[in-house]
Amino acid sequence: MAETENSHSHGEFLKLFLSSNRQLYGYVVTLVPNRVDAEDILQETACVMWDKFSQYEPGTSFVAWGRRIARFKVLQYYEKQRRDGPQLEEETLQLILSRNERVLDGLDPRLEALRHCIGQLDRQDQLLVRARYREGITIKEIAQRMQRSVNVCYKRMAVIHTFLMRCVRRTVASWE
Repeated sequence: MAETENSHSHGEFLKLFLSSNRQLYGYVVTLVPNRVDAEDILQETACVMWDKFSQYEPGTSFVAWGRRIARFKVLQYYEKQRRDGPQLEEETLQLILSRNERVLDGLDPRLEALRHCIGQLDRQDQLLVRARYREGITIKEIAQRMQRSVNVCYKRMAVIHTFLMRCVRRTVASWE
């Protein structure tokens, strides 16, 4: 029985981590300009998150929890860099970290609203958004797959963008 419970928590961790991986990487890369170092820090963060997953409180923001762990990893990175030569002053680094947190915290409601609004799109439009933004497929390739003109696909994306922009604004305003 314990193994099934453990497997479930590992599956839940993977689901949560994979859905937040880009956000966590985005957070780290804004703080660490070297992409290779940022990727290393994200890997270290993932290992700590995995080890401490039993401490994660379900129902709270997995991304916020991951950012707190990543923040400590970034601080460790800069501490090591400081020992190896002149780097950012501690006070400057703390200022950057706190401003970054405020900006990201301000984005969370809009990201949640965007997810909500994408869920309101019909299936075909959701597939179009997913192909364009999650999979990175160009409009030209999407048009070929859908056997439609590029112009029609651009117009449909414009309609979707307008809907999502208005929906996000309304949704966030209703939460305030």
